Amino acid sequence: MAEVIERSRSAAEGGDRPFAALIVTDGTVRTSAINTAASTGNPLDHAETVAVDQAVSDLDANTLAGATLYASAEPCPMCATAIYHAGIRRVVFGASTPRLRELLGPGMALRCRDVLDAAPEPVDVRGPVLEDDALAVIEHSGYGAKAD
Repeated sequence: MAEVIERSRSAAEGGDRPFAALIVTDGTVRTSAINTAASTGNPLDHAETVAVDQAVSDLDANTLAGATLYASAEPCPMCATAIYHAGIRRVVFGASTPRLRELLGPGMALRCRDVLDAAPEPVDVRGPVLEDDALAVIEHSGYGAKAD
C-alpha cells in the first residue's frame, strides 16, 4: 500500500489528480498506473481502469483471479465495475470515499464495497489502509476542495 500511495504523487506532478493503482500477483507488481484523465483528456483514464486495461492485455484469467488491485483511494463505481469484469477478486484501497468527499467536495458517493457486493461472484474489499498517508498526498498536491 505504501508503494501505491507513493506512486500517486507522480500523477500530481504530471498535472493529474494524485491517484495510483497496482495489480499484484504472488508479491510481484504486474501492472502499475496513475490517473491520467486530465493529461489525456479522457475521463475514463482513472488509475484503476488504466491498470486493469494493461492487466487484461498481459495476464490470463487465472492470474487475474488471483490478483490484488491496490489503489491509493477507494475505487469509484466505474473502476469497481471494471475490476470485477476483469476477473480481479481482491481490492485494497487507501483513502475512503467519505474522507475523499470531505477533502475534494461533492462527487460520486457510492462505495466500492457496495458496488462489488452486488456482483454475482464475491470480491474481497479491504480498506481504508494507510488512509491518512493517502490523504496527505492529495492535500499536498493542491487538489483539495478549496483548490477545485
